[in-house]
Amino acid sequence: HICNTPIDAFADTYKRMIQKIKALGKKVAVLNLPPLDADKYFAWICRSNNAGNIKKWLGGSAHYIYRWQESYSNAVFEIANTMKVHFVDIRSAFLGIRNYTDYICIDGIHPNQKGHELICKTVNQAYRNAF
Repeated sequence: HICNTPIDAFADTYKRMIQKIKALGKKVAVLNLPPLDADKYFAWICRSNNAGNIKKWLGGSAHYIYRWQESYSNAVFEIANTMKVHFVDIRSAFLGIRNYTDYICIDGIHPNQKGHELICKTVNQAYRNAF
């Protein structure tokens, strides 16, 4: 089984979008991904599936999901660095909070209201520092 958007396709699409925006003469800033809560996400995707089989496929640990998602976040950083665009590290803002999972929805992957407020604060600070 492969994911819906393999990392190579993700990176290629991201680079093409940045190139198009730059071609319009615009400044570009990219954000990495907020961390997910692997346990909540695993529970969410297993709602109507066999959790044992999924965990076996993941190598015995739901935390493989975290590492997989983190590789996409790292790809954004690498793209920003290579393409010389501004990078906003929202992931570190989340991880800097002891219980960052309180900022993630019940599905384990999307930010909740507090998470969106943290993203807004982080982006605003980065904007003031960069532009």
